[in-house]
Amino acid sequence: MYCHNCGKEINKNSVYCIHCGKEVLNKLENNQIETINEVKNSNVQSLNNQKLDKSEINVRVVQDPNSNLGLNMEYAAHSSKSYIGSAWLTIVLYIFAFWIGGFIANIVYLNAAKNTSRIINRDPPGLVFLVVLLILGILGLISGIIIPIAFGCAALASSY
Repeated sequence: MYCHNCGKEINKNSVYCIHCGKEVLNKLENNQIETINEVKNSNVQSLNNQKLDKSEINVRVVQDPNSNLGLNMEYAAHSSKSYIGSAWLTIVLYIFAFWIGGFIANIVYLNAAKNTSRIINRDPPGLVFLVVLLILGILGLISGIIIPIAFGCAALASSY
């Protein structure tokens, strides 16, 4: 089946197009389509007889309350995400933003990757890379900031 909006191929059981997000009309049940057609036909006949305001035309499509539509759209949006580029950007920020920029970006991207992992029930590409970079960032914090401060304090204390 193809989306009526963007023309791309979609699953025949889809409620929304995974490419453009528009609702797929073919998913409506037969009685809903008949109801819509009856309303359209009655509105056309009314329009032939008299001029109506737009507020008088009311077409309502009933959605199944048991539908997991929002979850399907969220899954589709996250299923193709990759965090490898984000990991490389984090490395660049670690080098050129004096460690703290890379550390902040690493935490933000790692949080987004974990959220994606929760939604799609598998680890997205680049998640492990971001975890390793976070460990290296913490080691960089220890070796680049905490240890020199400790040695500086020790040197100051010994000079008195």
